[in-house]
Amino acid sequence: MEVLKIGNVVTFTSNNVTGDRSYTRNVWKVVAINDTHVCLEALEDRDPVANSIIVNRTEHTFSLAESFIHRVPCDCNIIFVLE
Repeated sequence: MEVLKIGNVVTFTSNNVTGDRSYTRNVWKVVAINDTHVCLEALEDRDPVANSIIVNRTEHTFSLAESFIHRVPCDCNIIFVLE
């Protein structure tokens, strides 16, 4: 993603440093941003612990996800198959 801006709807990768995938199952809206961090708000309340989070910009890869709005049901279970 070239430019991350307030209002973007995004998904993002697991943490590039630690491998943490805790927040990768949501679609997020960028609500604040600075040189090092991004504040994200979940578009759908799938995880009561993480309605909004702050993540390090350099530890994740962000992708625009406008087409995901209203297409991913709230109760979906995403299963990752590792080969």
